[in-house]
Amino acid sequence: MQSINSGFRALKMLLPQADGEKMSKAAILQHAAEHIYALQQEKARTAHQTAHLTWLLASMQESTAALQQQQQQRQLSDQRVSPPTDHPTASLAVSLAETHQELAHLRIELERERRVRANVEKRLSSLTSSFQSAPPDSNSSPAEKDTPMGDDSDTPRGTLDTIVRAIRHLEGDRVFTPVPDEESS
Repeated sequence: MQSINSGFRALKMLLPQADGEKMSKAAILQHAAEHIYALQQEKARTAHQTAHLTWLLASMQESTAALQQQQQQRQLSDQRVSPPTDHPTASLAVSLAETHQELAHLRIELERERRVRANVEKRLSSLTSSFQSAPPDSNSSPAEKDTPMGDDSDTPRGTLDTIVRAIRHLEGDRVFTPVPDEESS
């Protein structure tokens, strides 16, 4: 019995906020369980942070290695191109080599941008053709159904028809239906 009581006293001394406070054995056990749970949560958070920081460190090391490799390649290419430095045109040759490298890089970027633009234009034309081939709105008049959208949009009448179709699309046909006269009813 004496060893159990001494064990509880030792456990109570390990708990935060329990110094000098009178607590029952059940309360000591409850506080100990809560403290252990809090420590486990903190351990899990620390493990998660450690894993994240390890991943960041590995990413940075890969990036650093790639940058160092690129720098070494540039230095090697500069050494192959650059003439002796005591020659008066040495700085011109180095800047010319750098200009050629930059030009090659810009050509590659230009070609990539052209491919991207071509893909965007293809997507735009396919969307435009699918929009024009879509069935007309059921709220439109029969005259509008016969005329494909945009055929006479260059004329004032075509522009007006486009505006009317847009209003009908947004508001419905109720805007253009005639209101019956109160006198005739």
